[in-house]
Amino acid sequence: MTQRKIDRIAEDSPSAAENAKARQRLIEAALQVFTEKGYDRTLSRDIAAAAGVSPAAINYYFGGKDGLYEAVYREAHKGLVTLGQIEAILNAGKSASESLRDLIQLLIRSLLSTTNCKCYLQLVTREMTAPTPALDSYIHEEFQPKVEGMRKIVAAVADFPVEHPVVAACTASVLAQCAFLFQNHRTLTILFPDLILTPEHTEIISEHIFVFTLAGTQALAAMAKEV
Repeated sequence: MTQRKIDRIAEDSPSAAENAKARQRLIEAALQVFTEKGYDRTLSRDIAAAAGVSPAAINYYFGGKDGLYEAVYREAHKGLVTLGQIEAILNAGKSASESLRDLIQLLIRSLLSTTNCKCYLQLVTREMTAPTPALDSYIHEEFQPKVEGMRKIVAAVADFPVEHPVVAACTASVLAQCAFLFQNHRTLTILFPDLILTPEHTEIISEHIFVFTLAGTQALAAMAKEV
């Protein structure tokens, strides 16, 4: 092969920056389509059309629809809360109650401030209710470490080991309270028009959940210690 041909191939080949942009464009388009249609009813050509690329690009960048879905699912969780953010709270040296407050503020802020947050949350919820093979591997590899970090924060409040059932129940309660508010935003604003769920009211919402969770965790821990 002549140098001229090599140079021509190099010119025609997408740069690393172009590859990254195309890959991200596919992920963003897939997030919208998967959220709207679900995994089973989504076709590769639907995603490609939404991204403005050839369907072959999905195979090129992700090895197929399965690989793209897994990438989107990971992106969704990163867009909500990262392990690094939870570890930062654990390592901040604050009291147990302040760490719990920081955790809840982090969860609420992430749900309100991320542009694609609604889609992220809808996709994660859909995956929980209608799991695909991507869920099992993701739970063990990435989701479990985040939950373990949250359990450590709650365990400090309860003054129990992280393995204690009270810690498990209260950690699940924190996640449920935060997620429920935003999964059911439209219904809640109809049923409770005076319940304001906007970014401007992040602190109020966070403080409500914090006070409720702190009192509940301490009460349940006290009950468990009496048994």
